[in-house]
Amino acid sequence: MPTVGVETNFELSVQAGIGESLCSTPLQWTITVVPEPIASIDAGVTFYCGDALYPDVEFDASHGLASWSWSGGELPEDFPENWSIDQSGETELSLTVTSQSPGASCSASETISLELYPQPVAGFEVVSDSVLCAPGTFEILDTSEDAVEIAWYVDYVGGWLDPGETLNLLLPIAGQYGMVWAALGEGGCNDTLFVYDVFEVLPSPDAGIWSSQPAFVPWSMEGTEFVFNDVSLGGDSTIWTIGDSTIVDESILSFFYEDPGIYAISQQVYNEYGCEDTVSFRFEIIDELEIHIPTAFTPNGDDINDIWKPVIAGESRIEAYHLQVISRSHQVMFETFDPSRGWDALDVPRPEKLEDVQNSLFMYVLRVLPEATPLEPEPKWLEYTGHVMIVD
Repeated sequence: MPTVGVETNFELSVQAGIGESLCSTPLQWTITVVPEPIASIDAGVTFYCGDALYPDVEFDASHGLASWSWSGGELPEDFPENWSIDQSGETELSLTVTSQSPGASCSASETISLELYPQPVAGFEVVSDSVLCAPGTFEILDTSEDAVEIAWYVDYVGGWLDPGETLNLLLPIAGQYGMVWAALGEGGCNDTLFVYDVFEVLPSPDAGIWSSQPAFVPWSMEGTEFVFNDVSLGGDSTIWTIGDSTIVDESILSFFYEDPGIYAISQQVYNEYGCEDTVSFRFEIIDELEIHIPTAFTPNGDDINDIWKPVIAGESRIEAYHLQVISRSHQVMFETFDPSRGWDALDVPRPEKLEDVQNSLFMYVLRVLPEATPLEPEPKWLEYTGHVMIVD
């Protein structure tokens, strides 16, 4: 069919025959050809971040009746003059041109997408002090508007957080730092805030204690001397605390300890900015476990040497304990798992009941498991055997 610019009628006839002889009456038709509808849309702006989108629509609707549809709702009567969109999201504007000639079903259509999203506004508030001693942890509250995600960057670190959250930013190195704060919104809309020198981290001193003794030492009857040296850096003033004593600006301290126990010394160092650092040294003088086992006792009821039991120094260091006293006939005369209990000779301290055991010899077996200590983290069972005699 030919292409026409206006509606045009064409006559069509068909006649049948043999050779050059036409033997039939011609058949004739009238064919009406209408112009093909044209529908085209163009918009000056199809995407916008803000409160309203002015698409500035231009269109061509030829050779038919034009009809519009918009997925966002009804179009105004004066469309497209000064038409604006104020609802957020993506919508579609469609133009359809349909031929109005009788019997014709020709049509053409075109659709364009129009996107409007809120314009985010980046913002933050430093909740903590903006000047801190190293290492400083700054609290930063997001105050951005219309954001779905926040991106931040400070010198050598960066990350993401949800809108309205608080960022706890650790900056360990002294210096001044700027902040890049980006509010990311719907549809790729964004806003970025650059702030220079928003944080300042002041240098802090480094506390340090040197000890002449290790953290764990065995107890000695002669006592133990500890010497502590100040090995701190970057400080202007030093405060030592040991027990209830406070010592200021001394570089060497010496203390003598006679008793076992747990002790500690702490050091606070300050610099010219008022920044401080603290360190503590905890040390323990460990009571050694010593066991002495008597070889005789006199259970005669005079309250002198009536009870036989091992004499233990450092009893608190015992984890497990087992003592047996065995007669010559291999009878267990006494047994205990408690180091505080002793044997009173068959529980018959009255003199008249002692004749059977007087001047008798018994075997003892003592097994002790010391408590684990840093000096002996995996102790083994200690075993003592010998004899004890009951005498007058």
